[in-house]
Amino acid sequence: MPRTHHFYTYFDRNYLPRGLILRNSLRASGVAFRLHILCLDPATACHFAAEASGDTIPVPLAELEAADPALAAVKSQRSTASYYFTLTGAFGRFLFDRNPAIGQLTYLDADIQFFGSPEMVFEEIGNAPVAIVPHRFSDRNAAKRRYGLFNVGWITWRRHPVGFACLDDYRAQCLEWCHDYMDGDRFADQRYLDVWPSVYPGLHVIAHKGANLAPWNLDSQPLELRDGRILADGQPLVFYHFHRLRQTGAAAFERNLGDYLVNPAEVPGSAVVEAIYRPYEEQLTRLSPLATFATVRSVPSCAEPALPAWEYRPHGWQPEADAPGWNVPAAMDALADRLAIVQRRQGTTLPVAGDARTTAETMVLGYAAARAATPEEPLTVLDWHGGLGIHQEALDLLLPRIRFEHHCRATPALAERGRSLVPQAAFHDSDAAAFARRYDLVIARGSLHQSEHWREDLRRLAAAAGKLLVVLRLPVVSSVPSFVLLHRVAAADYTTSWQGWAVNLVEFLKAAADEGLEFDRQMPVEEMPCVQGAPEQPELRGFLFRRGAV
Repeated sequence: MPRTHHFYTYFDRNYLPRGLILRNSLRASGVAFRLHILCLDPATACHFAAEASGDTIPVPLAELEAADPALAAVKSQRSTASYYFTLTGAFGRFLFDRNPAIGQLTYLDADIQFFGSPEMVFEEIGNAPVAIVPHRFSDRNAAKRRYGLFNVGWITWRRHPVGFACLDDYRAQCLEWCHDYMDGDRFADQRYLDVWPSVYPGLHVIAHKGANLAPWNLDSQPLELRDGRILADGQPLVFYHFHRLRQTGAAAFERNLGDYLVNPAEVPGSAVVEAIYRPYEEQLTRLSPLATFATVRSVPSCAEPALPAWEYRPHGWQPEADAPGWNVPAAMDALADRLAIVQRRQGTTLPVAGDARTTAETMVLGYAAARAATPEEPLTVLDWHGGLGIHQEALDLLLPRIRFEHHCRATPALAERGRSLVPQAAFHDSDAAAFARRYDLVIARGSLHQSEHWREDLRRLAAAAGKLLVVLRLPVVSSVPSFVLLHRVAAADYTTSWQGWAVNLVEFLKAAADEGLEFDRQMPVEEMPCVQGAPEQPELRGFLFRRGAV
């Protein structure tokens, strides 16, 4: 009698058609299986309650939450997607506890389709207590390694001391922290897997090239169609991960392969790509009406939004422009999340911030602070439009021997929130209050160019800088006059936009010199954005100015 494999997954009504395709592909593969589905909303639970299917076991989310009260304690602290990620380990442990007969349990992402029998993978896994699948990023996508060496799309645990130790640790880690953004060496429920091969004896890393073929590795191996089977590097395709496939109409889809720098025409065996995607899209068309699908699991990519991230504004500054900046609740929440990361770094050996850019900027600011500090007096610092004070916290962490007196100019809403989150800093909600005195160090990070009258604000910043002024993330151009641009941000947890300037470098340096500032040092080029329609593409640069000998 063939062995029955136990799989589990979770999804809401937005991913219901994909979950059904996953189940149908398991049926077509010929394996004996039970698919345990955590129904993330009532509509999904109702769909399966109306079925009579021996291979499908639906579990309402409320049932898991009742059995694992620790989930309720974190639910209100996480976005919907982050909470879903938190459930991966908890639901696995729940299923083992509720079903003593389950000897092996495999998690699957809902946007997977099997093209061959999973037995090929299980034969490779053997009796390993844990098995995980690598991303196998193509060379073009090597930078995405920061989101994890391994993909959560397939994880197998065995009822074994090592398997349970891994699963229990995973559940606890996801309960402690699980968010859909980078935090040092953590990302969602995925980067925890990086260290598993070094921690859990006997763990198996799946080597089959046909397991977890996906957009991030699609162009790294030759594909061919032979005798009705799709082969990846000569091995049968077991399952494909339809990551970021989006349905935009009744029968219209965006594959978004370009997000992973994949040009289907350049893929070895490019005709096979159509053989993978077209049938899946046809199934989605049959199973669902016109729908826009939420992303249940997403690895951030280099996708561009429907509108360009940077856009040239040839008609100059537009006071009526729809550019809310940080005056968006989700954006302020995102700032608070990133601030909390820095605050949790106290007493650890981790980088001072959860992302590389903030960490690098803090190092630059730390250099300036060390230049301006004296042992006798506290170092007074003004962070002009510095959000919720993330750099205040980061500088305290980076330079514990310097006594800081932090001031932050922010919008009224941000200032009010900052006072509660960073009580040791003084928050000013007007320029009149912020510029009522001088400071040893003044910081304008990504804010000066967002002022319609940037020259006037540079004059105020220069007047307030007793020793040093640091300007970071300033878009500068060299061969054309200053011009207006619009910057749209589509982060994982918020969207917003800012109107701003690409400032002519010569004009900027002259304006600083006119205010008595000496150009001390240029910081590294931080970014080279592509501004659609611009007469010259700007560079985001950093500048350090001093007043006298420092």
